[in-house]
Amino acid sequence: MRYSIDEAVEEFVPLRVQRRVLFISSLGWGTVAAGVMVMGFTIPSISKFYALSVYRASWFASITFLGMLIGAFLSGYISDFIGRTRMAFTALVFASLFNFLTAFKMDYSMLLTFRFLAGFGLGGLLPTANAMVAEFSSVKRRGKYLVLLESSWAWGSIAIGAIAVSLKNWKTDYLSFGIGLIFAALFLFIPETPRYLIQKGKISSFKEKVKKWKGSLPKDVDFKIEFSSREPFSRLLTRKYLSTTLMLWFLWFSLSFSYYGFFIWLPKMVGQMAKTTLTTSLLFLFVMMVAQLPGYYTGAYLVEKIGRKKTLFYSLIGTAVFAILFAYGKSDAILLTFGTIMTFFCMSAWGSLYAYTPELYPTAFRGSANGSSGAMARIAGIIAPLYTSLLIERNSSQFAIMTFGALLIISSIWMMLVGKETQNSKIN
Repeated sequence: MRYSIDEAVEEFVPLRVQRRVLFISSLGWGTVAAGVMVMGFTIPSISKFYALSVYRASWFASITFLGMLIGAFLSGYISDFIGRTRMAFTALVFASLFNFLTAFKMDYSMLLTFRFLAGFGLGGLLPTANAMVAEFSSVKRRGKYLVLLESSWAWGSIAIGAIAVSLKNWKTDYLSFGIGLIFAALFLFIPETPRYLIQKGKISSFKEKVKKWKGSLPKDVDFKIEFSSREPFSRLLTRKYLSTTLMLWFLWFSLSFSYYGFFIWLPKMVGQMAKTTLTTSLLFLFVMMVAQLPGYYTGAYLVEKIGRKKTLFYSLIGTAVFAILFAYGKSDAILLTFGTIMTFFCMSAWGSLYAYTPELYPTAFRGSANGSSGAMARIAGIIAPLYTSLLIERNSSQFAIMTFGALLIISSIWMMLVGKETQNSKIN
């Protein structure tokens, strides 16, 4: 009997294996989230420790995102050659090790070097883990699993936030990343993805895995597969995929620009807007991190209930509307209310986007598609902290937030006009 790749995953990859891949990938994903969001909790203390201006301190974040840009772009390309699991292990080792080393005193240039290397690992893991979960999941579970993977961003943010708020020592925050090395080792226990093995023609390797999982394999099993070398990155820009690729790149850029521009400097911005003790504390940022969870899980439900496109559209519009309302908040209660609702919609948008992106491209260059989309996010991450810091210095936090809302509205309309619905579609 001949099986397509999706049929092979459905028939031969046990649910326990799919769940194990999701769990280990989620640990890595949460570590990445902590590695990014720790900057929002620690930049004020690091600025004081190294005697940095707001603008110079913004480079602490921007150089991290530059590393994430390089990591996201190269990891997608490399993982299409050497496999997802090897790339995931390497990326998480980089992310954990150099975040850990950030805790030690050094000159500012060395600090920025370590942040770049940490960023390389942080950026490299995200598209790789996303491809792993997508390629290990059956069609009926893929959307939900990808959003659940993305939801671990909230758990990682909450974890690092709890450490920051309770211990109030920025060096301890970075030392806690030592546990990420343990999580990295777990990736060594994940086999290469079925789609990757079959696409590369390594049928015997896949059959060996199936025998290990199921105990036996029918002798007449064969797979419907076109044996081809990795398709070039330029395929993303061919006539068939160009409109989709440009739409996705802008969408990833807009959502990332808004997210990082907002959360990296959140305590500073809201402190400037409301001038209260609550809004200038780390506790305010921590509350916002906790508010991410219901957004993710709502997105996980809706992508399978109403589809990827509608969920993403409503989430983007909701984020934009409440970001604009947040910009005009003047009291703690209003800022917390609108900020919490905005975060809810924003996390639903992130989860939907991670579920949507890999389903738009075939296996042969899905890694490159994920990687290039992630690269757009990192470009936004480089620019956003600098952009926001300049406006903060000019007492123009509201204008920065209005910019975020405008970008999200434009990207949501573009997505609805160009994007196609991928719910229950088969990926080849």
